[in-house]
This record gives sequence, C-alpha cells and structure tokens, in this order.
Amino acid sequence: MFRKEFTFVTIIVVLVFIFGIYISQNQAKLETEYPQHAIELENTDFMLSYNNNTLQIGSSASTDVFNVFPQGEMLGLSTIYSPTNLNCLFTFTEHSDILHKVHISDDQLKTAREVTVGDSFESVVDKYGKSYSWVHKVDNSEDFDSVYGSDHNCCIVFQVRNGLVTKIILQKDPPGRL
Repeated sequence: MFRKEFTFVTIIVVLVFIFGIYISQNQAKLETEYPQHAIELENTDFMLSYNNNTLQIGSSASTDVFNVFPQGEMLGLSTIYSPTNLNCLFTFTEHSDILHKVHISDDQLKTAREVTVGDSFESVVDKYGKSYSWVHKVDNSEDFDSVYGSDHNCCIVFQVRNGLVTKIILQKDPPGRL
C-alpha cells in the first residue's frame, strides 16, 4: 500500500516538474534597454495631490494616507491599503509605516508632472524626457514598461499598452527603508 502511494506521488511530482520546465521555456523573453544617462528625479516628482491634499512618497505616514482617503481597507494582513473610491494601491514600509509605493490605475490621480492613466506615451516623453529604461517582450514592442530614475528604489514606472499609459507606479524608499 505504501509503495503504491509513493509511486503515485512521485509521478505527480515529476509531471509537475516537467510542466514547469515546459512553461518556463515557452514564455516570451524580456528585453531591457537602458539609457546612456538616467534621469535624476526630484523629491517633487514623488508628490501626489488629491482634493487639495498632498502626499509625499518616501516620507508620508499611513495616517496621512488614511486622512486623504478615509474610505478604504488594508488588504489582509499586509502593508497595502486600497481606497474604495479609486483604483490604486498604497504600500507602506513594514516597520516604519511610511508610504513608499503607489500603484495608480485610475485617471483621477496624476503624477507631479501631470501625467495620468489614459495619456499617450508621447505625453510621458514630453514631460519626463527620453532618458528611460525600456522593458518589453522580444516579440512585442507595442506593450512595454518605461522606467524613469537612476535607482530602482527611487523610480517611476509607466506601463504602456497600445501607446497609452495603463498604470503608473511611483516608488521611493525612505532611508533605512524597512
């Protein structure tokens, strides 16, 4: 009886392993192109304004976010807050409870340079310049992410699909982040 169960479990593990290898080999490869000189973002680039309130990514506390967006909820036992009236996520550092990342998928929020979801990528380039990293699948250069900033802990990511911004990620880790 034990031998039969062991054989069955072994076959399942081998099949899952083979399936995992197959999937990993058939995924489109990503290509990243880096600018010669990355743009240095200013502290003001990480300011987010809404209804005459301003949040500073990298230094605002969670209570500041809750005051600006009082209706929302923490997602599970995580450090992520989701307001009910906007399609965005606010992520806080685990120990110091500082806002360090915002995922924006809603056209009601704008970057400090007035870029919003739904804008054309040309608008992003007009306002941020051409010094961005470009990440795309080898077989699809129409859908890509452009990353502004010289440090992955302090950057702005624009997700672009069919020439339009579909998501904006503002990330600025505070000193001593976690």
